[in-house]
Amino acid sequence: MKREFQAKKERLDRYLAQAGFDGVLFSLKANQAWLTCGGSCWVGKDSPYGSVDLAYIGGRGYMFAAANERARTHDEELKDLDFEIVEYPWYANKAESILKTLAGKRICSDTGAFGTENRAAEMLRLRYSLLPEEIERARRLGADCARAMDETCRELQPGDTEHEVSARITEKLMRKGINAPCCLVAADERIALYRHPIPTFKKVEKMCMVVICGVRDGLVMSMTRLVSFGPISDDLRRRHLACAKVDARYMERTAIGANAGDVFRAGIEAYGEFGYPEDWKCHHQGGSAGYDSRDYTCTFETDETIVENQLFAWNPTITGTKVEDTFLLTANGREILTEIPGWPMIEVETSVGTLRRPDILIR
Repeated sequence: MKREFQAKKERLDRYLAQAGFDGVLFSLKANQAWLTCGGSCWVGKDSPYGSVDLAYIGGRGYMFAAANERARTHDEELKDLDFEIVEYPWYANKAESILKTLAGKRICSDTGAFGTENRAAEMLRLRYSLLPEEIERARRLGADCARAMDETCRELQPGDTEHEVSARITEKLMRKGINAPCCLVAADERIALYRHPIPTFKKVEKMCMVVICGVRDGLVMSMTRLVSFGPISDDLRRRHLACAKVDARYMERTAIGANAGDVFRAGIEAYGEFGYPEDWKCHHQGGSAGYDSRDYTCTFETDETIVENQLFAWNPTITGTKVEDTFLLTANGREILTEIPGWPMIEVETSVGTLRRPDILIR
């Protein structure tokens, strides 16, 4: 952990020197997880903010924490890292403690809080390229998410409600220390009706789609799988094959040094090439992943350069189906972290070789 933390401090030192800042304040829990090498400096799962504020100033880390948050956060998240603790009563105005430490310094931040300069986009870029320790955590997380998805889809039975399916996969994830802030389940006609199907009490009859974003150590893995009880229609077969080819196009064009906006445009063109030119308008297409489900979601305006060891999760949808995995882009190619061993696959020939994309599991 200390080697990883040192590498991150060096990234921050270079950035601060180039940008002319004395330090940086992190209030978003995604950035806090990055800085603390996977620490959970938060309480509410539904909040983007940490329960403390972290700063890096003059080569040293600072934690600003209410008295009721100090002990756990220090003991379980920061104990092995070099952070100075600035504590204040839970009922006090924390701004006084923070501003006292920041006084006389030029500080940037990820929110613009406390009069700091908001450099959120630049902070984001610092974490795009994963360090070796982060890559290993991502691999373990991807494998655990894939295992939970596989078990859930193979245990699923007609008559299960969407809520029951959601509960089952969430339990499997939580047993591995993985939170699931996003867990979507759609049965039968809801797959085609809604791109973001929040689970309901509807019972599965013939088909089910399961979508998760699994979070552990701050990193996020996103994946989608579909199950059918019995053969699927020729129309759905064509749609899913086209969707897999669109996803493969996104993956093919995701290359070190490429412009992410250009990758997005290539995917949009693929929708038309494979017969569904309007379906991309019905749902976002994904993009860079990491310490958020998407560090950025690609559009025509996206102007980000793709870097080595960056995570990506594209998620093309064509009415009635969807394809989604999280992969790591390395100097050696694309490593799909959420691939399920033994799952039926579709092989798509591309300029970078054969890319295997998930098929619909027929049971």
